[in-house]
Amino acid sequence: MGDLIQDLRYALRQLRASPGFAVTAIVSLTLGIGATTAMFSVVYGVLLDPYPYKDAGRMVHVELRDKSDRGPLLFVSGSEYQELRNVPAIDDIFLQQSKQQTLTGEQLPVSLSVGYYSPNLFDYMGVPPLLGREFTAAEASGGSAPPVAVLSYLFWKRQFGGSRDVIGHTIQLDRKPYTVIGVVPARFTWGDSDVYIPALATADPHDFRMAFIKLKPGVSYAAASAQLQILVDTIAKVDPKDFRKDRRVRIVTLNEEVLGKFAGTLVLLFSAVLALLVIGCSNVSILLLARGASRQHELALRVSIGASRARVMRQLLSEAVLLSVAGTALGVILAYRGVTAIAAMLPPDSFPHEAEIHVNSAVLIFSALLAIVTGILFGI
Repeated sequence: MGDLIQDLRYALRQLRASPGFAVTAIVSLTLGIGATTAMFSVVYGVLLDPYPYKDAGRMVHVELRDKSDRGPLLFVSGSEYQELRNVPAIDDIFLQQSKQQTLTGEQLPVSLSVGYYSPNLFDYMGVPPLLGREFTAAEASGGSAPPVAVLSYLFWKRQFGGSRDVIGHTIQLDRKPYTVIGVVPARFTWGDSDVYIPALATADPHDFRMAFIKLKPGVSYAAASAQLQILVDTIAKVDPKDFRKDRRVRIVTLNEEVLGKFAGTLVLLFSAVLALLVIGCSNVSILLLARGASRQHELALRVSIGASRARVMRQLLSEAVLLSVAGTALGVILAYRGVTAIAAMLPPDSFPHEAEIHVNSAVLIFSALLAIVTGILFGI
């Protein structure tokens, strides 16, 4: 133990004697580890695992595009919704209609985004409420059951201070009372709704609601698009005013709809910072090799006065490990600061609001181990 402490002290003195070498090596590792971990953490949170919903990979948006490759998402009426459910490629489907309503009955009226959803919303998403329970078809608007509502996590925190006693509380939307039966988890932000209310599709042929589908396992986008195109063409013959004949079905993933070309930018940035990690480790290896070559006279002198080969190797490894550990420690700090900074700079509408961006521990450990192994390997 005494020899190890002596080796570390000597290594520290050697690094102090060559500050340019030490700073260059440490900065290279710090930037490589910090930037790579921070950028991958953002890529993982935004691209690889942004949604907390069950089978999110099978959840898709259906777009109706014209010849310019632009067009709206699919909106259907109540009767068209029933036809849509019979498409073989579709596993599940729900409808959504968003409105701005006012929270009344409180000291001050508050404007809210209220989402009216098919009663199967929570079964579709596969996410149970944080508090209380989900709504049922019997509680959908238009039925005999008293109106009920499920609150978003942010609205619950903002309006009720996160009180668990909110279950059973009555809120008023445009002076109509609703009984609160549940609160969704923090990452459940679908539609950015403040309040979720069950609602069945009406018989009104002009009451359109946005349709979201989940494909059956193994169904390709091409096959699903072909089946949906047949239905859309059929609807267009009956309702040419709301469904133009030149619309072509295009199925896109949830991320493609939200991120668009921004996804490619993130991948490109991650590739760049990954190259920075490789360059950083390469720089350290070159610096260690060059430093070893420049110290041949010193090492020969130490051997000539009795230092063993193992003793010299241990001393060189102490210096290399000290550099690697210092660079790794600063890299970890930079990674945590970097993730916070990048997340703050991302435009709020450029990534899914469900995304949870934090330091990815697996990548952080890999980068740190790579840096330490690099130091040990080229120290040897």
